[in-house]
Amino acid sequence: MVASLLRKWRMAVPSSNCRKRSRNVKVRICRTATGRQHREEAANPAGGGQGVSAIYLVRHGQASFSGTDYDALSALGERQAQILGAAFAHRGLQVAGAVCGGMQRHRQTATACLSAMGASVALDIDARWNEYDHNDLLAAVDTRWRNQHVLARDLLAQGDPGAAFRKVFGLAIRRWVGGAHDGDYRETWVAFQARVQAALAAVEARLKPHETVLVFTSGGPISMVCRDLLGLNDERTWALNLRVVNTAVTRVVRSHGALEFAGFNAHTHLEEAQAVQGEPLVTYV
Repeated sequence: MVASLLRKWRMAVPSSNCRKRSRNVKVRICRTATGRQHREEAANPAGGGQGVSAIYLVRHGQASFSGTDYDALSALGERQAQILGAAFAHRGLQVAGAVCGGMQRHRQTATACLSAMGASVALDIDARWNEYDHNDLLAAVDTRWRNQHVLARDLLAQGDPGAAFRKVFGLAIRRWVGGAHDGDYRETWVAFQARVQAALAAVEARLKPHETVLVFTSGGPISMVCRDLLGLNDERTWALNLRVVNTAVTRVVRSHGALEFAGFNAHTHLEEAQAVQGEPLVTYV
């Protein structure tokens, strides 16, 4: 119920405007702890040539918002990841490595995408790329809401459950970001920023000249990277988070020794497949 409302909320926010199987996708567990022009990539998800070092941040495929385990990809989420991998392969993208968060939906997206690419690269798991805990944020507003059934009941009691959820979740985010109640959270907003920054620094440290590394993560960490590279404030960062499409690609390049923002939320792989297949493929949850 709660995830379904979140899905409807995300879809109300306008978007900014199988194939070859790999023989062996290896998985490694990482032992580490858990003002430029803002534009959307209008071109293909590969983002052009590979003349510079690049990090491609990929949001996970659609999660099972109507199932018992939100963290597992839905059948559509699996297809989205395969479509992305096929698009990468079609454009000849060569990757030197891949990293994913510690969540099941991250690993499933990475495996499906890499397999569709035919890429035999190790998949390093780094939990610092995990999403923030939205359940913890809601429970900090009302401890009863740690029980999702209670939250769903309270929302359904409102005349417009969707509007009620937007109000509640907006309040939860503002309270978390504000920093006045840090003791109420398992992870503070500042701590979330710090771990995403550390995760990005770890990927940059392994990046050699002219290499491309894929990172499979969630909308929160992707928005946080954009925040740091573009100098966004907290409100704009949260607004950006709502726009990230499932399996969309946000591109970061290293130029003159520094990371630079190079494109946000590219999902033409889904739009093109959607036009051919005649069914909705662009999702936000």
